[in-house]
Amino acid sequence: MTKQRRKATFGKGLLWGSVLGLTTVLLTSKKSGAQRRNEFSTYVDGLTSATDNVNRSVRKLRTALATLHHEISHNAVPTIDALKKDVTDFQFQAEPRLNALKDQTDQLQNDLNDLPGVEPTQAAEH
Repeated sequence: MTKQRRKATFGKGLLWGSVLGLTTVLLTSKKSGAQRRNEFSTYVDGLTSATDNVNRSVRKLRTALATLHHEISHNAVPTIDALKKDVTDFQFQAEPRLNALKDQTDQLQNDLNDLPGVEPTQAAEH
């Protein structure tokens, strides 16, 4: 369903609901004409106010969504690119350190294996 068609359907539903509500009130109420006119006027004023509030809220939501879309489209790509660069830099900087740690660990293991009276399997288990 298109956006314009949904608006028309909503408008028709709102109109029919108002008409049915008014008809029900008029047929079931035991009030004078002046009281009915006053209540109807108050009802229409409230309905108009509520409709205006909904319209304002919809406009605010549209503005917020447009702002969010703008922020995402202009900030997300550069931020992701910067994060990728930072991760690559970190990996580049960490690689020599990790290799040095591995070399030291291997050297310690070899030194443990070379200890007199300690079999290679015993040193690896401790």
